[in-house]
Amino acid sequence: MDLDTLINLIKSLPDVNPSDDESIMNLFQLVAKESGKSYTEQELNQFLLMFKQFLQQDSESQMISMLLKSGISKNQVDTIKEKLDS
Repeated sequence: MDLDTLINLIKSLPDVNPSDDESIMNLFQLVAKESGKSYTEQELNQFLLMFKQFLQQDSESQMISMLLKSGISKNQVDTIKEKLDS
């Protein structure tokens, strides 16, 4: 799934409450379905835990650092920021 598709999918969702585990899990399942993948309940729970840790980051620089460590390039981070701001 390309970045544009993912961002448009997220923007098209009704309000997702980041503190509601069920709505976050539904988001993960929808993204998996759109990308042609399927995940076990255990994998979804791991994604949920990582997402919650991501949300607890105190600053944008910490989030960017985490994304860079996960293998996302600086150009991809800049593209994500631009698309989310639009």
